[in-house]
Amino acid sequence: MNRGDPNLVLTIGPGALPPEPALVTVVIVSYNSGPILQRSLEAMAAQSERRFRAVVVDNDSSDGWAASLRLPDARFVLVCSRRNLGFAAGVNLGAALIPSPWVATLNPDALPDKNWLAELLAVARAHPQAAAVGSLQVFMSDPKIIDGAGDCYHFSGTAWRGGHGQPLGSLPKVAEVFSPCAAAALYDGAAFREIGGMYERLFCYMEDVDLGFRLRLTGRVCLQANRARVLHQGDVSGAGASGLARRLGFRNRLWVLARDMPGLLLWLAWPWWLLAQVVLLLQAAGQGQGAQAWQGLSEGVRGLGKVWAQRRAVQASRTVSLTRLVQAMTWSPLAALRRDTCFRRRFPKA
Repeated sequence: MNRGDPNLVLTIGPGALPPEPALVTVVIVSYNSGPILQRSLEAMAAQSERRFRAVVVDNDSSDGWAASLRLPDARFVLVCSRRNLGFAAGVNLGAALIPSPWVATLNPDALPDKNWLAELLAVARAHPQAAAVGSLQVFMSDPKIIDGAGDCYHFSGTAWRGGHGQPLGSLPKVAEVFSPCAAAALYDGAAFREIGGMYERLFCYMEDVDLGFRLRLTGRVCLQANRARVLHQGDVSGAGASGLARRLGFRNRLWVLARDMPGLLLWLAWPWWLLAQVVLLLQAAGQGQGAQAWQGLSEGVRGLGKVWAQRRAVQASRTVSLTRLVQAMTWSPLAALRRDTCFRRRFPKA
């Protein structure tokens, strides 16, 4: 990062850096996150795995909390941007600021257990074929309820956090998922950089599914480590209530499908995508956000030209078979409606 950039102000935590090099760069992208962000940093400082650097990228927040943020020690860096870069660009900025073998993403409203980072690294090391490992998110208000256990991707282009709103129950220690949820995830740093990091044009929402999809196209696997747990508050920025999440969700679902889905599967998926949009539009209208949903869909269609121009480069990276890719997707419409988990307990070995 260019420290002379007038749009970016960098602050480093107190004290001296530990002598060992950083193993993981943990990126926390914040926007009007409030006091929960301070608690998230304190939970990171208490991690049993201490070989990390944490970069907080604040996206021009207006709530004033970034100014009063207390960085625990010199492993923590605060980057204040004078414009809202979005989640995807914020992650890329933080990962580039301190390159390391692994890149982790953590939402500012997520409180990781003490062994969160150690558990993610243990699974990643035990399964070198995996380019990404996700965490188990449970509701902060009720830790017995799942907020998300990996991202599921339906053939229609619809995605959801697996198990959202369901009782915790018994979960496999490690399983394959389509992609990890970037609210709390670990990525192989070399693979992350090789495919260009997160797709910044998405801004936020679906950027983690897109990243997982592109990693899969290169033949890598995405796993879920259910012993790596975080308490997640959810939607601290108010994007859900304002309709922003709905608008960007409709737009970005189309862009991810058009950019990432291989040609034969794309032609087969279009009718299912159209059907899914009708259902989702009706659902949005019933929840008072029909206008935001239609706006997002319209933006998606208008922006398809630039997305399609990038498609060739994305598809040129594909080494995975269509069979293997199809197996990683979810096909049941009921699973999408119920927001089921999408675990595959048997997955390719290295």
